[in-house]
Amino acid sequence: MLKCSLAQGALLAAIWSGGLAAQVVACPGGVLVPYFGWDATECGNCNVYGTYLEYLTPPGLRSIRASGPASGRVQENDTLLAVEGYAITTPAAWRQMRDAEPGRAIHFILRRRDDTTTATIIPSTRCAPELPSQRASRVPPRTGPVSRSFIVGGAVVEISGDTANVTYDPQTSEAVIVVGRTVVRVKPRP
Repeated sequence: MLKCSLAQGALLAAIWSGGLAAQVVACPGGVLVPYFGWDATECGNCNVYGTYLEYLTPPGLRSIRASGPASGRVQENDTLLAVEGYAITTPAAWRQMRDAEPGRAIHFILRRRDDTTTATIIPSTRCAPELPSQRASRVPPRTGPVSRSFIVGGAVVEISGDTANVTYDPQTSEAVIVVGRTVVRVKPRP
């Protein structure tokens, strides 16, 4: 997800307005998320985490916006089967939708009545409120090699960058990371 200030949003809009079909909006206090042109999905079995959706069964697409990216490509009640070749019920497909970039075409496979069809959509963005759980789940990409790693409760903990404020006790399998006034303790479940 892309988080930006009003000035950054205006800059992005100026850069991307050079002929791309994508729409970029400023989103003060929220996050910009990919928008494909439908405002609702009907899923019999899905998980919703803020704006991130995990479809466990193929969803029906509803409320197709006449002026949105899917206009003329997707019809009301189409069923979404795959994204970029990944079945919609897989994490790879969910990530494709979550990480879609405005202006970069995304390929969908849809079921329309008794037929299978394809649709290529150039997503835009829309503003969504950022939930506290989303702020906590944002992890920046690794910027360098792993400086230190250890096992805590069966999970591998990798530290990149300065490890001066990281301690690890192999007897208790507890790691402590101190950054400013923030202390993170990683320990196995009892």
